[in-house]
Amino acid sequence: MDQVHLFSKDMLKYKYWAPAFLLIFCAHCSGESYKFGSDSNQRESKGYELFTLDEQEVPPGSIKSIQFGKTGSVSNAPVITLGSNESLNLSFDSISEEGQQFRLEITHHDIDWSRSSLPIEFFIDGQQNFYVTGGRRSRFRDVNYYHYSTTFPDQSFRFLVSGNYLVHVYDNESNDELFTLPFFVSENVGRISSRSEKVFNRSRSGRAFEQLFTLYNYPEFVQFPQFDLSFRYAQNKLWGTTKEPDIFDTSVEGEVEFHLSRDQLYPADFDFNILDLQTLRINVQQILDVNLVSEPINVVLREDVQNFSTIPIKVGQQRFGTIDNNRTSRYVDVNFSFVPRLSLPPSADIYLAGDFNQWHIQPEYKLSYDSLSTWWKTKALIKQGSYAYKYVQLSNDGTEAIVLDDAFSRQRQEYTSFVYFLDPNQRFYRLLQAQVFYGN
Repeated sequence: MDQVHLFSKDMLKYKYWAPAFLLIFCAHCSGESYKFGSDSNQRESKGYELFTLDEQEVPPGSIKSIQFGKTGSVSNAPVITLGSNESLNLSFDSISEEGQQFRLEITHHDIDWSRSSLPIEFFIDGQQNFYVTGGRRSRFRDVNYYHYSTTFPDQSFRFLVSGNYLVHVYDNESNDELFTLPFFVSENVGRISSRSEKVFNRSRSGRAFEQLFTLYNYPEFVQFPQFDLSFRYAQNKLWGTTKEPDIFDTSVEGEVEFHLSRDQLYPADFDFNILDLQTLRINVQQILDVNLVSEPINVVLREDVQNFSTIPIKVGQQRFGTIDNNRTSRYVDVNFSFVPRLSLPPSADIYLAGDFNQWHIQPEYKLSYDSLSTWWKTKALIKQGSYAYKYVQLSNDGTEAIVLDDAFSRQRQEYTSFVYFLDPNQRFYRLLQAQVFYGN
């Protein structure tokens, strides 16, 4: 009898599989609910990271306008090919009266983002620490800042292996770790083809979902694909949404097909609002008032009403912040107002998250209920530019996020599929492929 190699993750409990950020989508009376399986004690100590990795250090309030991506197109996913001339560009601002020096360190990680067992000399050849200095000072002094930028790898070092990486940014004087960002080094071997299919009627709200499928033709050195290959998906470059496909098929020699089950679907309408601060002028679409006399400049936005998107965008087109990084760009106080579809108790935990804070769920971006207007409000210091943002509500125990967005928008989703190979000799996860594709 022929053997059919159709596997689920429960069938391979003896394998070295480490689940990463599994999310379960379910219906909720005020929106879609996103459940997270991370350890509750860890979340209590670190905060609730719904869109970012738990391993990421949240930047302090003095570090703003972080941009990180492939050099030449920072809006693309931070993925470079091993052995190529590709590089990554990191830029950020420090709200400070004086220039500073920062130290960058790089660590290699396994598929679940735990530190790999590789010594640093096994994954980096050359300089192991490098520095960022000589920031460019802002022209205006109402909010004084220095802008810093660096590109790596460069002639001083190169990567030796593929996989998941984190770049750690330290204040060189105090040695405090300020923030961390994930990136990926891919070997770009084998052929990969990914697609999505729409699934309807999976929740009471009537939202559409997308089921992801990938066909991967693996290289000859993969001898036991059912044991040595692992897979992941992520949505919209928000690495906290990473899912592990629970079904894969190796019945055809030389290829593996993997996909998400119907219990692991992504929302097909995960949408964003756009904040346009490129020109600080009153307009009918978004900005109600601008006070140019206050220091910093104060901007009042029109209220955001749930299920009513006034400025829809398509994910993948100028996503993840277009920050104005010239010396004349200013930081302004932006006043947000949110009107939920259903009445919420004043104690509800509603947060603002967006490109301007790297999608972290932070106390300073929590909204407060205003009994006079019956709206939820918050203020944020944001640099001129264009940003994507959204509102989320946490449940009492912090394990759910109620996404308060337009449930019937038609915005195209961006996905990244990853194929990992467990190296049989050094026992670390190599990244064979990383492909960006779009939903229907």
